[in-house]
Amino acid sequence: MTQPEETAEGTLDVRWENYPDSRVTPKYALLFARYKGFKNGAQQAKRLIGDDALESYLIKINFIPQDAKNWVKLAKEKPSVPITNVLLPTQFLGDFGY
Repeated sequence: MTQPEETAEGTLDVRWENYPDSRVTPKYALLFARYKGFKNGAQQAKRLIGDDALESYLIKINFIPQDAKNWVKLAKEKPSVPITNVLLPTQFLGDFGY
């Protein structure tokens, strides 16, 4: 029997940094705010370039592929999209300065 993966619950904010210029490859900054053990002060961002990179990262952190596609679609409509109640595997906390 395998051990369940440890996670940290929080909100993942996906920000489209070069919004609304649809002529260029989108640049995303992801910020993760834990609900418990929240880090005060400036948050370290995980930066990604392109929709495929965003979708791949979401799948890597355990989003199902269809949900990842839907979040990318929403991220293309607004400058910032908060994804609440994310269970981020603790191995990815370093991406956000934890």
